[in-house]
Amino acid sequence: MGGVSTGGSIDNSQMNTAVNNLAYSSMELNQYKLQLAYKAKPYMDAAWQTYNKKDLVNAEYNAKQALIIAGNYHFGANYLLGVIYLDKYDYQTAINYLDLAIKQYKKNGDYYAVRGFCHYKLENKKQSKKDFKKGKRKGSKAAVNYLSSLSFK
Repeated sequence: MGGVSTGGSIDNSQMNTAVNNLAYSSMELNQYKLQLAYKAKPYMDAAWQTYNKKDLVNAEYNAKQALIIAGNYHFGANYLLGVIYLDKYDYQTAINYLDLAIKQYKKNGDYYAVRGFCHYKLENKKQSKKDFKKGKRKGSKAAVNYLSSLSFK
């Protein structure tokens, strides 16, 4: 008896309408995320500029401001925060931000390479090697270098 009654069957036109509405909602959400990322751009520009000057405090502040504006949808900000925490030797926090960046944008092999390096520093060598291999498959030169230069014994 456990089931949900729909009160009848759904015909193809109703199904197509439901699918189209869902696709439109998804498109609206993606457009909204892009608008938020655009609003966060000045903070991301400042974050990268200060990071490149080795000013980790202001780089972190600006990247976090970008996340506040973008509602945590900004994979670039999550990636940069992962790199900042890597530079601070806070590998677990770096992994947490890199996990978010990868969840939001799975195509960048360097995200996997940096996360793999953090796992390596925490002596999670199995996960590290897995990330490096995935990064390599996605075209990361850093992942290739790590695989050939680090010991996994």
